Amino acid sequence: MGTSPIEVRMVETADMSYAAWQERVRGTNVSTVTLLATDYLNHFNEAIMLLGMVPDMPEVIADCRAWRPKSYEAHFRDSSFSERDLIIAAYAHAPLRYRIPFERTIDEINAAITKWIARMDAVQATGDPAALAREGAAATLELQALVAKASAIIHGAGETVVVDQSAVDAIIAGGGSP
Repeated sequence: MGTSPIEVRMVETADMSYAAWQERVRGTNVSTVTLLATDYLNHFNEAIMLLGMVPDMPEVIADCRAWRPKSYEAHFRDSSFSERDLIIAAYAHAPLRYRIPFERTIDEINAAITKWIARMDAVQATGDPAALAREGAAATLELQALVAKASAIIHGAGETVVVDQSAVDAIIAGGGSP
């Protein structure tokens, strides 16, 4: 009984060195430094866009409520990217100095989006459009900063972007703008 092409490919990819992975992803949308792809961030940008629309289109909160966290692998597995198998395989070989902070940041983003959806939903129920606008601005500011942090990691910069919590707090309090 022979080995299937998929089994051979899996053995080959499991045995590849970091340098071999760097070469394999060259010319794709995967970073040759981190072996991570920025396209995953589109999953979060969609939620940010929806949350930002709620103050002007309150009915969009239903779409926000329907948003769910999705793992890196699941995002690409469900995508139509021609290189999705390569992207998923490369992720398993991303150096831990990038992958660990990346995964922590993704956990932060997922928690923050979930928090903001609940907050926006609660504020919308009060019928206070000014409060809803402040919440939308604060949500956008915090979430964009977190996505920028994830993007920096994907591009090999490490954890260089910090969410300015005082700016978020000022917007919520009505004393600032994004």
